[in-house]
Amino acid sequence: NASFYETLSSPDEIKNNLIEQISGSVRWAQSMKYFSTQDLFIEVGPSKVLTQMMKKIIPEAKVFSMDQEDSDIKLKEFLK
Repeated sequence: NASFYETLSSPDEIKNNLIEQISGSVRWAQSMKYFSTQDLFIEVGPSKVLTQMMKKIIPEAKVFSMDQEDSDIKLKEFLK
């Protein structure tokens, strides 16, 4: 549903949300727009696919991809 889980979600609600997540469509654009109020997005993984998609959806978003061995050093520089 492209939104946060509430801290006090019931087990049944979590179960139903997980079933929908597994069997439903990925709502990437909706999720990113929902999180667009955040200051920074960090992608952790071997590529920049999600970072590139984010830049298309929200061009002004501050994004960083940790896709290289020295990404931790570059992230520190990026955050300054």
